[in-house]
Amino acid sequence: MGSSEEEEQPRPSDITVFGANCTLHGLSHIFLPGGVTIRRLLWAAAFLSSLSIFLYQVAGAIMDYLSYPHVTILDEMDSPVMYFPAITMCNYNSFRRSKMIRNDLFWMAGLLGVEQSDFDDFMAALGQPPDNSKFFPSKTFNMLEFLVCGGRSGTLWLPSHHPGGCCTLQVDEEIPPDNVKRFECLESAI
Repeated sequence: MGSSEEEEQPRPSDITVFGANCTLHGLSHIFLPGGVTIRRLLWAAAFLSSLSIFLYQVAGAIMDYLSYPHVTILDEMDSPVMYFPAITMCNYNSFRRSKMIRNDLFWMAGLLGVEQSDFDDFMAALGQPPDNSKFFPSKTFNMLEFLVCGGRSGTLWLPSHHPGGCCTLQVDEEIPPDNVKRFECLESAI
């Protein structure tokens, strides 16, 4: 007889089972076995209004993201005193070409990317005589001497810990705008 009573009770629908076991707040109060009640309708209204507000905010954020907004603000001010920060410059030239002589070019052409046919043009660009007829290269080449004479020296520069051989020029004084001078790079930094 017990088996006939179990068969008479209707099985809850899948949505009711899902709602009762769901951890989404409010859903377990909406989907209960039985008929529609005012309490369920209030829970359904609160749940749907919260869901719609959430989806509205998400849609607004997506639309804002897809519009690629650009914000540019420029504040122009006059100041009696200008403060110059430390300036970091990176010189990727390993050698000062202005200090090179033809013998250096002969031995270092491969590293500098200069073809032998371009020697005269390269020397002329450096302000040195392009005449190649009186040139005889030395039998040996001293790389240390080349680096001391033609390498970069840090007379004005503070060593920086940035990669790529960067140096920092520190200006520690106030400069009035009417007396601003162009900062010339020293020959040792070129």
